[in-house]
Amino acid sequence: MNSFINYILEANVCLLALGGFYFLVLKRENHFQLKRIYILLAILISLSVPQFDNPFIAGSGLPLPEDLQVTVLPSVMEGVDLTAFNSNSGRGFGLYLILAACLIYLVGVLVLLALLLYQLYLILKLFLLKKDERQVWEKQVIIPTHGKWPTFSFFNLLFFDNTIELSYPEKRKIIDHERAHIRQFHSVDILLIELVKAFFWVNPITWMLRRSMQNIHEFLADESVIKNSDTSAYGTLLAKIALTQKTLSLGHHFNRSLTLKRIAIMKAPKKKPALWKWAAIAPLVMLITLILSCHSEMTGDDLMEEVTQLTAPPTPDEIRMLDEIVLVGYRVDKNLSDNDLRSDDQHNDLTSLTQAYPVTTVAGAKNFYNYFARNMKYPKEARMNGVEGKVFVQFGLGDDGRIKDVNIVKGIGGGCDEEVLRVIRSLKKWTATGATTKNKVIVLPVTFKLA
Repeated sequence: MNSFINYILEANVCLLALGGFYFLVLKRENHFQLKRIYILLAILISLSVPQFDNPFIAGSGLPLPEDLQVTVLPSVMEGVDLTAFNSNSGRGFGLYLILAACLIYLVGVLVLLALLLYQLYLILKLFLLKKDERQVWEKQVIIPTHGKWPTFSFFNLLFFDNTIELSYPEKRKIIDHERAHIRQFHSVDILLIELVKAFFWVNPITWMLRRSMQNIHEFLADESVIKNSDTSAYGTLLAKIALTQKTLSLGHHFNRSLTLKRIAIMKAPKKKPALWKWAAIAPLVMLITLILSCHSEMTGDDLMEEVTQLTAPPTPDEIRMLDEIVLVGYRVDKNLSDNDLRSDDQHNDLTSLTQAYPVTTVAGAKNFYNYFARNMKYPKEARMNGVEGKVFVQFGLGDDGRIKDVNIVKGIGGGCDEEVLRVIRSLKKWTATGATTKNKVIVLPVTFKLA
């Protein structure tokens, strides 16, 4: 679930960045084929980049056997506020907010997918109803709409409004326009953007890119027509039939909006592309890829793609207790005497223990965290040198609950790594209530924080 949410968020960020670059830098360019390619690549890159791992980050993955399921435990925090151990107010409300947001997002996706299917159904229905009325114009099958729908194309289907009075040259220009859409596979672009819009509907860039792509298609089709016809006559035809009938959003309509702009673009001279704008795309994509792929850097909430919940899912009460275990860790002045250090070290711990702890068996997640709360000490060396951070310890559980294969996946030094190893190794067994622990690998984040 977390991985899916992260993917959606990162894909939206990528779409915002690449889409923003298009509207700020490339929108005024009149090389429409390049703009079409850019929008398609921006969509594909946004869908792909969040899945990449950053090759420049060493040790970002866990050295785990492929057949093992990874479990990341809630963070154990060695820090500044004892009251935070039982502070769980607001978590339930926050969880409900997250669930409500996910539900709203899912409803939006389903509604837009339903609308997309309905559009496809209308086209299929129109195609089947007019099966006996199909005509062939220069090897192109044409389906008359009898004024119920405007002239439009969808993939290799060309629907023609035969109720409009047009001369033969005008009719030819209209059909050539729609055949340009068919030849250049514009319907593939529209279908792809409709799907992206459905799954990323919260992102305004997807709606803007969809409109821009449809306009680009019209400009490209116009370019194809005016190569073999008079620009002024074609512009007059656009004005004659523009905006007179309802439209179908999946189709490419001869009478799209922005008619005046289309006419102006046809008459405007073609400028050379601004090379610096197009050259800037490569470093932009590299930067976005580098930033977003840093999700593979180890964090407490998303250590690996295959993260699961605790081997034995705790009850809601246990979950609240297991958020954080907070112990006091005070900074130490390096100039203090040995006696002062010993006194401060005793003050630092909830329980002052001067010898190795005996091996112990604990049952359940709550007792496991309580054991850490009682036995964890903030190392003197770390407090003297201001060492803070998060230690990730990895261990396995045997069939009988015995802890084995303990090692530090990522450490911070200052004796903190050794302290975590000492406490975890002092446990003889940990039995997670009511669940099998065979072939499970546990990853426990332990946070050290100074006051």
